[in-house]
Amino acid sequence: MAQKLKLQEIAKPASLSKRLLAFAFDMLILNYIVIAPFHIVLESLAPGSSFSSAYSALSSNPSAISQLSLIYFIIGLLIFAYFTATEYRLQQTPGKMIMKLYVATKNNRLSLLQVMLRNLFLIPVFPFILLWPLELFFMLVRRDRKRFLEVLTNTSVVEYEKKLGI
Repeated sequence: MAQKLKLQEIAKPASLSKRLLAFAFDMLILNYIVIAPFHIVLESLAPGSSFSSAYSALSSNPSAISQLSLIYFIIGLLIFAYFTATEYRLQQTPGKMIMKLYVATKNNRLSLLQVMLRNLFLIPVFPFILLWPLELFFMLVRRDRKRFLEVLTNTSVVEYEKKLGI
């Protein structure tokens, strides 16, 4: 009896270039929906087009530094919320959708805690900023291109490949 061939989707680790492009798309989106609304406030706290003019404005107004820190913290939380909400609900961010990438786990069901933990590096405060070089290092040295927090949460970014099988 002849066996029928079926089209199967097989998950494979996403390439580093696709992951970086997806992240770049997400950051472009976030630039318009999260960062741009704060532009006027940021400009009023640190006016000028050069580093020296911004530095002199901030050094003459110490309260501006705490306001600036708070704004950057809020922006970081909004970015964290964007990645966490979209990955939890859809297993993708819009950038990952464009690149046809998915966040996966062994049991095929991401928990909210897993998604929150894997995105901690996006919060721009100590100690989370220490994760930035660690995340990059893991992506560059691991064969499967997993980040440190992906290893910790047992998640990965994959793309699906269609193959004929029995």
